[in-house]
Amino acid sequence: MDKKSKILFFVFASMILASFTISFMRYIIFRDYLVEMSVDCDPSMESCFVYECDPLEEECSEDPEEDIWYYKMVEKKAYAFPECSSDEECEGETLCLPEERNCSVLLCNPEEEMCYGPEEYNESEEGLGEEWEEDFQE
Repeated sequence: MDKKSKILFFVFASMILASFTISFMRYIIFRDYLVEMSVDCDPSMESCFVYECDPLEEECSEDPEEDIWYYKMVEKKAYAFPECSSDEECEGETLCLPEERNCSVLLCNPEEEMCYGPEEYNESEEGLGEEWEEDFQE
């Protein structure tokens, strides 16, 4: 190898090593990347995504209320999420704090997805009340 080739190889290897080191520090050490997590949502107060148990893919219960889950998505930096393993419930705050930057809560948009929000929740509550009154009067 001549001198120019050695210098070119050294510069190229140094750039690769620097790129690897910076990426390792950012993603592994500082955990500076966005994470999206689904958290419980109250359909009486906000528009929620709806997850219904699919008996073809998983074991469902007989109770349809247990097989439906209302959720919203929280997107924030990984370092801001509480530390927990996948086996346990995460304790700590998973929602956005008022002073927190780079954090957003994504609610369901009824124009784009199937959602369940305050309007549908109130209609279903009124319907349940009427059914209950009819059963009670009989």
